[in-house]
Amino acid sequence: MSKVSSEAISQSAEDELQHVITCIQFANDECDYGEGLEFGLNLFLYGSSKLHSRVMNLLPLAYKLLRRSLYTQIITDHISSGRSNLIEDLNQIEKNK
Repeated sequence: MSKVSSEAISQSAEDELQHVITCIQFANDECDYGEGLEFGLNLFLYGSSKLHSRVMNLLPLAYKLLRRSLYTQIITDHISSGRSNLIEDLNQIEKNK
């Protein structure tokens, strides 16, 4: 029962996340590029590697639309290097205490 409940919660969160991303796409169409930038940064700063694919869809596009291509390279290099799993590593250390 707990697994079913956990999966339902996970699916609900995924649906909500997809809804926000859809709204960001509409904002991009209206030249409001800051929405994707802000949400992408929030997802990145949350620190979960599970969100990296979303971050890599949002931030490079936002940086491109804002003509900040250097930041696209920085975020891409940072995520591909694997250094952004610090939060998950710290959580694992806490669990093992």
